[in-house]
Order: sequence, then C-alpha cells, then structure tokens
Amino acid sequence: MARGSSLSDDRVINEINRNFIAVDNNISDQGWPADTPALMPWQNWLSNHPGNARNGFTTSVVITPDGRTSLGTSGSGYISEWHSSICYDPTKYLGFLQGAQEKFGRYQNIAACPDAKQRAVQYMQLAREIMLENRDRNRPELAGR
Repeated sequence: MARGSSLSDDRVINEINRNFIAVDNNISDQGWPADTPALMPWQNWLSNHPGNARNGFTTSVVITPDGRTSLGTSGSGYISEWHSSICYDPTKYLGFLQGAQEKFGRYQNIAACPDAKQRAVQYMQLAREIMLENRDRNRPELAGR
C-alpha cells in the first residue's frame, strides 16, 4: 500500500512522528482491535462483503486516542487505484494527515465546551462531516479531493 510511496516520504514520516501514534494492524492475522468503535464502519463493511475477507483491504485511519471517533481515512489503497488513491501520493497523504490533525483540534475544543447540549450538537456536526469525507474518500470518482 502506502509503504512504498507515501509512508516512505520524509515529510509524511515527520508528520506521523510529530503528531500521531502509528499502529499497523493486519486484521487477517490480528483481528479487529478490541474497544475501538471508531473502526466499526470498516468492520461492518468487511462483514457485509465476505468475499473480500480473505483479501482484506488496505487503508489508513486516524482515530481519537480513546478509539471512539474516526478523524479520517486515506481511502482505498488498492494497487489498482494507484492513479487516484491518496495512499500513493505523498502530498495528498500529508494533506489527509493534516486534515485529521485539524479535526482532532476541533474535537478537543468541543470537549472543552461547558454546555452539554452545545457539545452534543457540535460532536454530531463534526461526526457527520467526517463520515461524509470518509465515504467520499472510498469512491473512486471522488478520490484525491
């Protein structure tokens, strides 16, 4: 996937080392991480596409430290999509990481909001934005946006 391109780029490596904790999880060998609801959309997708279970899928997902919220995905990293996938373009991959970092800042600001109702509304708005972005990243006709 991105190991031979985006994840080999010094700018991407520096961004990950500075602002993220990288975890490599091969679900075929290790299964799904426990207590990580942020990954449920991918787990649900794979369970609804059983033919892909033996091949798996490749993507990068940024989640909050508590594992509850996805902050973004790089989308599909299939080799057949190398021409459009963020995974194979270090500049786009770096943008994906920086976008996730920006969303995490917003997530932290929402958490600091003293008004529970306002906090709930803001969380829902951010979650919807992230969900739509994640969905669009996995649609080849929209890839690279």
